Amino acid sequence: MLGIVGAVSEYNKTPWGEVKPVEAIRLPLLGAGHFRGHRSLDSIGRANAAAVEAAITRFDPRVELQFMYEPTDAAFRGLMESERKFKFPQRD
Repeated sequence: MLGIVGAVSEYNKTPWGEVKPVEAIRLPLLGAGHFRGHRSLDSIGRANAAAVEAAITRFDPRVELQFMYEPTDAAFRGLMESERKFKFPQRD
C-alpha cells in the first residue's frame, strides 16, 4: 500500500501530474481477502494506518481515500489513529 501512495506521489510531481493530479486513491486494504494472509487484526490495523498516514501527509486534503474492500472497521480505526498522531504534534 505504501508503494501505491509513493507511486501516486511521484506521478503528481510529473508535468502531466501537475496538469491533472490524482484526485482519489483506491487502497487495497490488507484486511481484505488474500491481502490479509496470516496477519493478526492488530497487524492489519497498523499496516492500514501506515498507508493512510502516508497518504494524508503527502497529499492535499482534497485527495479522497477510497478502499477496495472493507469487511471490518480496520480502515476507519486506522484513519482515526493516523489522524490523531498527525494532528497531535500540531497542537499548541
